[in-house]
Amino acid sequence: MGISVLRQRHHIFADDSPDIQGLQAMWEAVCNERDPQARFVGRATGSFRLYPQMPALLEELAQGAIGILPKEEEVRLASLGAIMGLPSNSDSSGWLVIDLGGGSTELGIISAAGNFGGGASFAVGSHSERETTEIGLTKIETFLDHKYHEIQSLDTIVTCGAATRLALKYLELSVYDADVVHGCRIPAESLTIDASVPEEFQNERILLRQILSAARKRWITVSESGWAQALARQVGRADSEKQTGMRGASGC
Repeated sequence: MGISVLRQRHHIFADDSPDIQGLQAMWEAVCNERDPQARFVGRATGSFRLYPQMPALLEELAQGAIGILPKEEEVRLASLGAIMGLPSNSDSSGWLVIDLGGGSTELGIISAAGNFGGGASFAVGSHSERETTEIGLTKIETFLDHKYHEIQSLDTIVTCGAATRLALKYLELSVYDADVVHGCRIPAESLTIDASVPEEFQNERILLRQILSAARKRWITVSESGWAQALARQVGRADSEKQTGMRGASGC
């Protein structure tokens, strides 16, 4: 969930507020910050597909500069982004990626070679109402049952606030360190109810625990990377290829 704006040098600006005021404040900050001459790519995800007024507001604010990612593309980017920067494991058969957001959950499969092997997006997240959550979980369980033989040997990567906050506590870090958290392994049984955690984070923990139970996974690898990082790399490669092609065409 959120918006990322990629500029020259692939600077990333993110915001997790799907509300109108939050979106307007975010866009004003971007306009004040960004270089008008810089290459600009903007994408919105997850919850923005659930709010009918958001596409029109994005168009009004950004005049086409920000587009909403299709579900299939968000799954692909979230999956490829999650494995970025993780230590290589020659024994791994691949990864099941779980990207749990506020308005949607993406499940993707990555091969041992790092290739995207498919997945699906589900309209359920930590901010979903109870009925929506139950329907979404049923669809997730059906998907995981159908894919069981394909995913049973895969390691599990989770990219969401519940996992990173859990890692902070599990690793007993006094100060959050993204470099330490990224790639750490923690047991799924650590996803217990904690009275000190705000309700919205409790919902995230409960939902993640139910998904892991349906996938029959006992350990997770926490990722600090996601769709925005994968998009930045994709944009960077496209720019490099374009520049190479222009140099070739000019005979340089």
